[in-house]
Amino acid sequence: MKNKIFYFFVVLLMLISITSCKKSTVTITMITFDGTKVIYNVAYEGDTIKKLPTPTKSGYEFGGWYYDYNFENKVEYPFTAKKDITLYAGWYNHLEYELDEATDSYTVIGVNYPVFDIVIPSEFKGKPVTKIAENAFEASYIIKTIEIPNTIKIIENFAFSNCVNLTTINLPDEIEEIGTDIFSGCEKLNYQTDRGLRYIDNWLVNGTYVEVKDLVVSDNTIGIFPGAFKNNKNINSIVISNKVKKIYEDTFAESTLTSVTIGESVNYIDKTAFSFMKALCEINVNENNQYFKSISNVLFNKDVTELILYPSAKDTKVYTMPNTVRIVKDNACMYNEFIQELKLSSDLVELGKQAFFSCSSLKSIIFNNCLEKIGNEAFRLSSNIEKIILPTTVTEIGEGAFANISKIMELSVPFVYNNGINYSINYLFLDKIPSSLETINILGGDQIKKDSLLGINNVKNIYISSSIMKIEEGSFVDGNSIESIIVDKNNEYYKSISDIIYSIDGKQLVYYSAKKTNETLVLNETVEVIFKYAIKDNDSLKKIELNNGLKEIHFNAFCNLPNLEMLIIPSSVVYTEQDICCNTNNVKIYIYSNINLDNWSEGWNTYNYPVVWDALFPTINVNELEFHLDINETYTLVYTVNDAPNEYNVIISVIDDSVIRYEDGIITALKDGVTHIKLIVEGYPTSELLIFVHVGNGY
Repeated sequence: MKNKIFYFFVVLLMLISITSCKKSTVTITMITFDGTKVIYNVAYEGDTIKKLPTPTKSGYEFGGWYYDYNFENKVEYPFTAKKDITLYAGWYNHLEYELDEATDSYTVIGVNYPVFDIVIPSEFKGKPVTKIAENAFEASYIIKTIEIPNTIKIIENFAFSNCVNLTTINLPDEIEEIGTDIFSGCEKLNYQTDRGLRYIDNWLVNGTYVEVKDLVVSDNTIGIFPGAFKNNKNINSIVISNKVKKIYEDTFAESTLTSVTIGESVNYIDKTAFSFMKALCEINVNENNQYFKSISNVLFNKDVTELILYPSAKDTKVYTMPNTVRIVKDNACMYNEFIQELKLSSDLVELGKQAFFSCSSLKSIIFNNCLEKIGNEAFRLSSNIEKIILPTTVTEIGEGAFANISKIMELSVPFVYNNGINYSINYLFLDKIPSSLETINILGGDQIKKDSLLGINNVKNIYISSSIMKIEEGSFVDGNSIESIIVDKNNEYYKSISDIIYSIDGKQLVYYSAKKTNETLVLNETVEVIFKYAIKDNDSLKKIELNNGLKEIHFNAFCNLPNLEMLIIPSSVVYTEQDICCNTNNVKIYIYSNINLDNWSEGWNTYNYPVVWDALFPTINVNELEFHLDINETYTLVYTVNDAPNEYNVIISVIDDSVIRYEDGIITALKDGVTHIKLIVEGYPTSELLIFVHVGNGY
């Protein structure tokens, strides 16, 4: 009995022990952030967990499990399963991204930390990854392989440059835009080769050293890299695959290609794609191409409104542009050595940058009457152009548009200042105004700025339109060769009289032609102001007599007048600026009495030219300035001198003493002829008077 009870308790204790040792289960939920994927793991309460599953995610490295969504409390092994828990996968991202809000997609802009094998994900934070930015992987020397998803549409310049250990990369067909030199410095990169062409997948990366003379690009070629055939000196002709959509910058630049055939799918051609191709004479376009067209080996857009490329070696002397053309694109006709005469389209509104750069034989350009815009350096180095007559419809001219045109003789421009931009002659010629330029016609605009005409040292003729409302002082400071300067008679602000420019009311003297031959200038009585540099560089002037009523003389008004001996300033002058005379070394300045010097600059005569203050200006009066004598007839000369100094001399001389004789105030007629008597009063300053004498029946 005791044994039975003993065994009962033993069994009971065993049952209790078994019951008390039975453990409940706990669930571990693991969220991976890889799509909607969630892992469930079941454990017994109190168990020690030494390891959990390691998930994978394209483009990332697993960084461990975390207890919280903020990834602050990381799971450390081992740990005890005490209750149901949710864990969150933490990922290390190798790449740096930037959100493009315009496309609502991400761009790879850099590498957080490199590893041997990079997988670019197709999406980041639920949005597609569509672009690899410029220099994104630059100098990531650890990377050996890169996998690019089909979502990538754009790879920008130098994206993988100097990844010196990169051996393998893929290029999806879906890429729409490839930058320049994306693999520069990737010396270990593996290529597939076809007839010497380097390919990655269906992309032709490089063909610079291909020796095939006539190349037809294989049909499976999706795209051609920028600069792929740059500097190739072997290929004569190339036919581009019908699958290629874009011809990027410098694709054929500086090569010796003579013929290019463009496939039917090409929808973009960079302006530099065919630059510096001096042997190119033929461009053909597949007739099924919906974007481009060739006419007589000249490349246009499909509807012939844009001239895209005129081959450098096309040997036509006279080119007449189709009248449908409205735009000549940048670099369209560079380095052509054959065109001599160019007839622009009647509908042309825009000439692009360097459109006719270095067309060395071009002499004549026939412009239309609707051209609006001329790009930078449009005709630069087209050195044989002799005349440029722009229409008044032009509203914008690029810097250096006519630079290095060394034989130009005449230039007609619609303005030299317009809409706040100074289209100066220096601006148009890049500070190298050709010595051949003799005539400038300013056809419009509203102003001539003080620096608009700098450098025109050889220009002889200037025309100013009726639209000019303001000529700044000093505008003709370099006009030392101007012989003729004409203001349109309809101008309401300025007028020209005998190559002198005045304000319309005659109160301002703006400019006096440097080549006028008069020895004496007696200023018009209406003038009140003389502009800066108004009378400059004239070699003929000996005497300038300023009018009574003149009020202001501005800086360097009388400049570089080497033969000027006498400058007479009336007492009406109340204001002068500094150095009214400059480099006028032989001048003597005579100033009327009673002058008010309060507003004269202290430096009005810093060169210390001699000055006569309170000068008297004697005048000579005679009964007749012109008379007739018969032979042997006599005439008594009577004269008076007014405003003479206390001491003065009158010198009387006969120009031709074979016609008349003068002695002690008596004039005697000797023979038929015409002569004159000169009376000179030596005063302050000296005054002169001429009397004409006619002798004989024939005079």
